[in-house]
Amino acid sequence: MKMPWWEQRAIALQQEVIAADERDKMAGLSGIYEVPVTSFEVRKAILHTRHDMVLLWSSISSANSQLQSIKRLLIAVVVLLAYLAIRG
Repeated sequence: MKMPWWEQRAIALQQEVIAADERDKMAGLSGIYEVPVTSFEVRKAILHTRHDMVLLWSSISSANSQLQSIKRLLIAVVVLLAYLAIRG
């Protein structure tokens, strides 16, 4: 089954963030970032925040899609039960 485009992008972004974290660990940076001092560090922090926001948006979109499918299924079940109640 083919994954939706937003999940593919989320996976790609997640892998990119993980790779960036690994590069940071190899460079000797800890997992907890200090307050950025240089403009490069500020841009890097903004980039990581944007990646996190895209991952969150993707997760919420996927959950929303699943909830819409469940809603459609429940409506179909209610219509079927109403039909059976009227008929029988």
